[in-house]
Amino acid sequence: MEPSFLARGMRFLIAVLGLGILAGNFNAHDDDADLHRWAPWRPADADSLAGVMYTQTLKSGFAYFALVFGAGFVLGAIRVPFLVPRLGVRTAELIEMPFMLVVVILSARWVVRRFALQGSRQASLAAGLLALALLVAAELSLAALLQALSPGRYIATRDPVSGSVYLAMLVLFALLPFVLTRRNI
Repeated sequence: MEPSFLARGMRFLIAVLGLGILAGNFNAHDDDADLHRWAPWRPADADSLAGVMYTQTLKSGFAYFALVFGAGFVLGAIRVPFLVPRLGVRTAELIEMPFMLVVVILSARWVVRRFALQGSRQASLAAGLLALALLVAAELSLAALLQALSPGRYIATRDPVSGSVYLAMLVLFALLPFVLTRRNI
């Protein structure tokens, strides 16, 4: 028997959140004045400062992705069955956007603080870009898995208004850890 749409989605969400929980349970590095010297192009040696920052960047990117994707999945589970039939896709997605904006801001602030990314703008930018790549990959995978849509077809079926707002939210999602690092939250 084919698992239901919700059952497949819940299994995927549990797997993604499990990765985020694993990433969030590792200890953040000690406060070290030299952390700002990390560069993403250096080799990641486990005993070196670059290796520590490389690991912190990966952990923070996965955690940031898991927090935002999990919240988006929950809000989507409310939006699709309850709001879309009554209000339409465009209005339902636009109603969801302010809630996702709050989730993105709070998640970015937590990740920057939790993983001590304040000292490295490069690491915070890399974490945001990693989270963006994971988010886009997860969304396209879910579209293929749950709706049997190719990536091109999925993008083509997006509403032009809410899709444009969503694209702006993706850019903000990717850059917010960097912006918050620059502001020394």
